[in-house]
Amino acid sequence: MPAPLLQAELRAGNLPTLSRWIRGGTHTWTEWTARVPSTTPVSQAGILHGSNEDIPAFRWWDRDLGRMLVANKPADAAVIESRISDGRGLLADEGVSISNLFTGDAATVHLTMSAVAGGASALGSSRPYAAFFSHPAGFARALVMTVGEMLKEVAQGRSQERRGIEPRVARHGSYIALRGVTNVMLRDLNTALVVESMVRGAKAVYVDYVDYDEIAHHAGVTRPESLASLYGLDRVLGTLERVAASGIAAREYDIVAVSDHGQSQGATFAQREGRSLEEFIAERTGGRAVLTAHDREGAGAPAALLVRELAAQGARSAQVAARALDREATADAGAGPREATPIAVVGSGNLGGVWFTAVDHAMSLAEVEEAHPGLVADLVGHPAVGFAVLRTSGGAVAIGAAGTRHLSTGEVAGEDPLAAYPDHTAADFARASAFHHAPDIYLNSTYDPVLDEVAAFEEPGGMPRRRGRLADSAATGPPRRMASGPGTRRTVGPALRRRCPASPTGRMARGAGSSRRPALRKASARPASMGDRGASGAARGCSSMAELQPSQPIARVRFPSPALLRSGPWCRTTLPTE
Repeated sequence: MPAPLLQAELRAGNLPTLSRWIRGGTHTWTEWTARVPSTTPVSQAGILHGSNEDIPAFRWWDRDLGRMLVANKPADAAVIESRISDGRGLLADEGVSISNLFTGDAATVHLTMSAVAGGASALGSSRPYAAFFSHPAGFARALVMTVGEMLKEVAQGRSQERRGIEPRVARHGSYIALRGVTNVMLRDLNTALVVESMVRGAKAVYVDYVDYDEIAHHAGVTRPESLASLYGLDRVLGTLERVAASGIAAREYDIVAVSDHGQSQGATFAQREGRSLEEFIAERTGGRAVLTAHDREGAGAPAALLVRELAAQGARSAQVAARALDREATADAGAGPREATPIAVVGSGNLGGVWFTAVDHAMSLAEVEEAHPGLVADLVGHPAVGFAVLRTSGGAVAIGAAGTRHLSTGEVAGEDPLAAYPDHTAADFARASAFHHAPDIYLNSTYDPVLDEVAAFEEPGGMPRRRGRLADSAATGPPRRMASGPGTRRTVGPALRRRCPASPTGRMARGAGSSRRPALRKASARPASMGDRGASGAARGCSSMAELQPSQPIARVRFPSPALLRSGPWCRTTLPTE
């Protein structure tokens, strides 16, 4: 969710739960800037495992494995986690991971991509969710509302086309099913799993609510349907707050809401050029084979897992959705050659990457120019490309249409290609380009400051950007900006330590940040204030972490779903029906 959007919605009072927390002085919020690349696996790796080194994009050519690695594929997510985990992640001390890419070393995981590798059930242990699927107030209600959400998507997508709204992307195929699943069924299931974890006294719960992310990617960042999903997430936070205060939880909890990176919109490279980035490059490299990863980036992965799990259990609507997903996967698999591909081209939002896979090392600018004369000049001369970053013997260099900038020394020749971008852009790309698996050519799209639009190198058109938000507890001063990495780690980790002392085993859950985003934090007695805005960008993928206070356990209550909580005799508060 974009930080400026959060600020506007808070001031308008359209997020009553978050607004009440901030106006009441119990919470405050700040924003932070995602480092390059500003994408979910980078942020989650930093938050959950304390390291996001050598993750150059959402998907990339892995020089060690000799193939494409995609962060939201279970087997690949497991590979990535094995590289970054030291066994002492944020959730290592009796924590729970729900609907994430990585586990954070949690013992209990649900719908977590890296834990599905090896044939494990996507949903994890069956006990917490069995009642959700079997009770009419849980699964049956969610199923009906999911179908309604799908019909709503068809109508809203056609309305965009009739009204001529621009920019827009195609809203059809498996996305129609995924919107229904993410915005209703997955949200309800995630909430049920969070509450069940609270009831049994888990020390920390990290859950990724992907509703806004999935819809904003297709409909647009501030379009009505995207905002409606955001309002639904605010109601979820209210539900979790009331559960924490109702006495059925085995511990006291703080709620931290965090968006893992930003999001912007704009016409894509293919819409502007009439052909994709890989086709553009293939034409300039002698028609050589180009490998492109078309796997869905962002929120669709946990929803796709849920769809396939339900299809396996015999749900007919899920079987239809699963077939749609399989058709798209088959089409993508046949989109281009997959063996002996000399050039790999991927888009990760408005960040692009080009790998020359026939060589066994990262190529320099001189080597690229020798092998493909004029390619770099053609790329940076395209109006949808802001600049390219390549290695030289003296370090990484940013190249624009009319000048260059050395990223380490700051030396500029001609016009500075980074002049229109934030001050930290040079340092971010210097760090990312030094990764072992970094592309031979990094591409960053153009940026329109008037419309606040970028140009994605992939479809759909909602793209990760730099500004996000973090909602947290226990701040003693006004909201402040945070950079990714240690800055966010110092904010999330100590909060967890205050509420969750080390266990008898001596393990301590810890966190780390990987991008700058908005944050909502529980404040001390002093009034909360609205943080300043910082550089450009926005945040998506509202995630929440429940932090627990050790206390006397209460009698265990069987709690399968929020719907059952609404009707259960133990309910002490009135919970929303939607």
